[in-house]
Amino acid sequence: MDPEVQLRLPLDVPVEQDLLNQPVFPLIHAIKNDVEERIDASLSWDQLNAVDVNYSIFRPLVFKYAKLRNYAIVYASLVVRTHFIDSASQDLAFAPLKLTRADACELLALKLLRRFTGNSDNPVDLFSVLTVGWDPLQGCPDSCMSDIREIAGEDIHHGDRISALEIAISSGAKRFIASPLVQTCITDIHNGRVVFSAPATRGSILADNYKQRHVQVYDVHNTPWLDHYRLRVPRYRGIMEFVDFGILLFLQEFRLYELV
Repeated sequence: MDPEVQLRLPLDVPVEQDLLNQPVFPLIHAIKNDVEERIDASLSWDQLNAVDVNYSIFRPLVFKYAKLRNYAIVYASLVVRTHFIDSASQDLAFAPLKLTRADACELLALKLLRRFTGNSDNPVDLFSVLTVGWDPLQGCPDSCMSDIREIAGEDIHHGDRISALEIAISSGAKRFIASPLVQTCITDIHNGRVVFSAPATRGSILADNYKQRHVQVYDVHNTPWLDHYRLRVPRYRGIMEFVDFGILLFLQEFRLYELV
């Protein structure tokens, strides 16, 4: 057995094969169509949070998509948000409307995250929804895939799998990131309480994610004194980088002092 798996507290995580079978492509288009159908005027963030708008627009959508129990639901909402932001920069005449739809997608992602994790007794569901990597073409019908090949070329391939948390950070979904649920996940990842293998390797000189693992909760009482896997923890990595810089700076100053 993998030694890292032995050092983690086992949790009821979703099976990887079940995640690969969950549709993503149809979900993205369904959310896009629903948002375009229901949001037809430019509204502010406060107006989107109004009680009447919540009960007439968002509440039915939350009930509709929450019952699917699809872990990609938050990811799909943020992908649609990114689409509306990109289209707003290309169509300035309807930019306020498209930005309102982008805000609506961000608010929908927040409500779906609360609904999805609030109705679950498994604490790892929050981290799974935010950190599991998804392919936007997952579940794409063969007819649509052939059309995509005609547009993008025959060498079309599935892109890098990216998680909801990563796309929220890259697209600047500040309200989503600042929510208490997302901040809890980010804090636990930074402190090393939650361990997961990031699917994205862009910019990595030497990737350490050649073995993909599910989200795991670190058990400090069942680990050796020196655990090299903890070098992945951002908090410890930052401390080590600071110490390395301090040692190099001290050695440089010491050498310059000897030369004087």
